[in-house]
Amino acid sequence: MYCECVNVSVCCLSTCDLSCRLIGEESAAAAGAIPALDAAMPTWVVDPIDGTQNFVHGLPLSCVSIGLCVGGRPTLGVVYDPHREELFIGVAEQAAAGGTQIII
Repeated sequence: MYCECVNVSVCCLSTCDLSCRLIGEESAAAAGAIPALDAAMPTWVVDPIDGTQNFVHGLPLSCVSIGLCVGGRPTLGVVYDPHREELFIGVAEQAAAGGTQIII
């Protein structure tokens, strides 16, 4: 399951060019704080296993969470639940399924 979560993260980011920044849970923990966003550089924010404790204890309550900030603002959010094989995508200022706007 862990490999599947990481693979989703890698596949989603494989089109990102080298001018993008990446903030992961581990890098934020090592720094002791969440790094500030740089408005001049698109930034991917990734948590390959959101719900780590649930994952470790075998509870099907974890997912892959990926976000993209452009201009210092969230513009894209992707959440994949490998336990239910569900994918959720939110794009800033765009309607979701059913015409309901999701604010990210």
